[in-house]
Amino acid sequence: MNDSELSNIADRLFRAFEQQDTDTVRELCAPEARFWSSATKRESTLDELVASLPHVRKAIGDYRYEEVRRLIAPDGFVEQHAVRSTRPDGRPLDIEVCVVVRVDEDRRIDRLDEYIAGAID
Repeated sequence: MNDSELSNIADRLFRAFEQQDTDTVRELCAPEARFWSSATKRESTLDELVASLPHVRKAIGDYRYEEVRRLIAPDGFVEQHAVRSTRPDGRPLDIEVCVVVRVDEDRRIDRLDEYIAGAID
């Protein structure tokens, strides 16, 4: 897999998260993929991740990824970005996140670890 293919997977994944496009999230991820977040400190399945997306939107509003810094690795990528939003209650959200993603030989995400700097409160 070349850098362009991995970068395309990353672009599509984060755009799908922003747009709540669960079909694309499922297309990009292996059915047995696992996801971990420092916010929950637990591993989840693809079904659990997809089910959580509306809850995330409800909690933090229509978020966007900004200040993207990405490193491509032989089997995935590491991305740092700012997540910005105006929450439903009007409070701003501005957090730093680092995501480590592994992509399998079928070009599907099989592992995603998310590290959030600070509290989301």
